[in-house]
Order: sequence, then structure tokens, then C-alpha cells
Amino acid sequence: MGIFTLLASTSQDLEGQISSLSLRSVGFATVSLVLLLLLAAYIRDRKPGLKKYIFGLIVFDVVLATMVLLVSTVYLNVSSYVGGPVHWHADIEIYACGQKQEIRDPTGFLSNKIGTATYHEHNDDRIHLEGVPLTEADASLSKFFEVIGGEITNESIAIPLNDDQQAEFGNGDSCQGQDAELQVFVYRMIKDDDGTVTDKYHQIKIPADEYVLEPHGVVPPGDCIFVEFDTPKDRTDRTCLQFDVAEDRGEVIYVGERF
Repeated sequence: MGIFTLLASTSQDLEGQISSLSLRSVGFATVSLVLLLLLAAYIRDRKPGLKKYIFGLIVFDVVLATMVLLVSTVYLNVSSYVGGPVHWHADIEIYACGQKQEIRDPTGFLSNKIGTATYHEHNDDRIHLEGVPLTEADASLSKFFEVIGGEITNESIAIPLNDDQQAEFGNGDSCQGQDAELQVFVYRMIKDDDGTVTDKYHQIKIPADEYVLEPHGVVPPGDCIFVEFDTPKDRTDRTCLQFDVAEDRGEVIYVGERF
């Protein structure tokens, strides 16, 4: 019951649930195994009749830890709204008053990402979701900013920068003397009525708190996102490199006005 209570908790994200359960299980099993081996060595000649019981406890210890990890992993996969692990990507660029904002570079020891093992960015202007999202919220733009140490809402944004700096912008602040607001523009592949992805794409404007990654491993058909704090507008005039490259190769066809 305790395992499922931990996994069902909403106070931890998916990364925390898996990490916590794994560390506790492996840690307990390791300590128990060491103690049992020491006990076995101590009683080897003193009470040989107890050796089979010690061996049984060692087997139980290893099997229990393995079962905890196995059951928790299966439970998470079954609970996921997509039925298991995914590997999705979306490109992202952030601008404030026309200036590109660079997300903080990875700084951890031997780390090449900012965020979590499941949800992160590799200093490549690309969102990576590599794991088991339980709900759509685990694949949202809001969650991405949360795990990299920032925040985004429909009215404001906080962007983690290098040197432990953070850039913050909110609706009502100005750009070049004009009132500005947070806006999210997405280049996205168009789907047929049955949900099949076509070879056409368009640009949409979407509230920040409604954006969820499309289930694609490459871009395109994965989304290209432009987060802009600027004067209000219906479209962005920025173009997505990966979509342009695909279009040049004849892989996608642009639909609608570009600007």
C-alpha cells in the first residue's frame, strides 16, 4: 500500500517519485545484505545450522527490492495517460523585447542538461521529454519551465539565465516604450479529422498554460515554439529552422500566410 501511496502522491513529480522509491529500495536492500553477509560470516563455524536461514533472508532481501522496483515501474506505466515511456521533442526559443533569451547552460558535474532526467534541455533550444508522463501536465510548457528553475503563466515569465541570473517579464511592462505581454506562438503540423498528421503545417497562437507537447520524437512533426514578451500581435514573423529545412527538402508544405 505504501508503494502505491507514494506513486499516487501529487506532491512529487514523476522524477521525484521514481528516484525516491528506487533509492529507498536499493538502500534498504544494500544495508540488509551487508548485515546478513556479516552475520553469516560470524556464525559460519559457531552455528552452521543457521546458515540456510541466513541464505533464505538474503534471497528474500534481493527479491523484495527487485519486486518493489518492478511493481512501481509497471504501476507508473499503467497509470500514464499515454501508457508508458515516451521520447518526445519540441524546439523552443524565447525572446523578450526582440532579444533572444538563452536558457541557463547545464552546470552539474558530468551533466549535459538542465532540468530532470525525464524533462530537460541540453543547451540546444529543444525540449526533451524522455520518460513516463503520468498526465498531460507532465508534458506541459509550464512543467518544463518549472523543472529548469523558471516559471511561465499567461501573464508572466521567469527565465533562468547563466551566472545564477533570472530574467522576469510581466504583462504591463514595456518594450521600447510600448506596453507588452507574454505570447506563445507554435508551428505545428496539421492533422486530418481522424488525427492523422499531414505534410502541412501552420502557425497558431496559444495560451502558455494550455500548451502540451505533441507526441513526436523529431522536429518536424514535433512543434516549434516561440515564447515572446513583446507588443501584442496575432502572429510572429520568426521562422523555425527545422521546419524551413524540412520544407526545402519537400517533407512539409506550408499552409497559410507566413507572417
